[in-house]
Amino acid sequence: MTQPAITLKNTKLGTRQFESQVQRPLLTNADAKWSNYTRDYDYPNMVTLPVQWIKMRDGTKIAIRVTLPADQNKQPDFTKPHPVILIQTAYNTGFAGQIADMAGGPNPEFVRRAYATVVADIRGTGSSEGVWQAFDGIEQQDSFEIIDWAGKQSWSNGNIGLYSVSYLGITSLLGASTQHPAVKAAFPMVSIGDGWRDILFNGGQLNTNFIPLWMSLVGLLGALPVDAIQNDPVNGITLRLDKIQNLLKAKPHHQIILVFKISF
Repeated sequence: MTQPAITLKNTKLGTRQFESQVQRPLLTNADAKWSNYTRDYDYPNMVTLPVQWIKMRDGTKIAIRVTLPADQNKQPDFTKPHPVILIQTAYNTGFAGQIADMAGGPNPEFVRRAYATVVADIRGTGSSEGVWQAFDGIEQQDSFEIIDWAGKQSWSNGNIGLYSVSYLGITSLLGASTQHPAVKAAFPMVSIGDGWRDILFNGGQLNTNFIPLWMSLVGLLGALPVDAIQNDPVNGITLRLDKIQNLLKAKPHHQIILVFKISF
């Protein structure tokens, strides 16, 4: 506190409870030098296993997609357990997740360095059953059970890392909050900090666009359970109709509830 303050930039933004803190000069380790480091690949390829469903405590089936490191012949390595990176997405791992890793796809940089990746469609989205209620307690209980499942598989060494971007980053934080002993690290990116400022009142002005558009996107992607339809067309189409019905039935009050969840 005796060091002079630098007032040109804040390093920690304030919240509704706490004032922002000004940046102060860092005097220790002043002669440190940056050195580049790139870790070589442990495996040349990766292989995604067929989609599977795991049952939650109430019987709801959650769609799971597992990607494992693979050799030059594209054979997954089942000979030794791997640390696991878990991603929980609302953006349909069988559709948008196949296009971009930020939507729930496995990151090749991780898998080729000997990390298994598990991607789950959270309840009510993608090819998972149930009703989507963003960030609610049921979703967090699901997260605990998914972590528990991933830590007990033959290809897992029992160490779980939570990772991803935006909504997927929020699910990483909520997964970490379950305090499951298998979770060793969480690396969420651009996850929500203050919902009031980030989404609802950007710059003090009410944002009436984002929530309806975003929920429509999640609903649309959820109405395309690609994996479920490919696995079992009859049940897959039934699941799709259920999702559309749930979306039309729940959407008006769901948006209001979600606004309050994010705000408070």
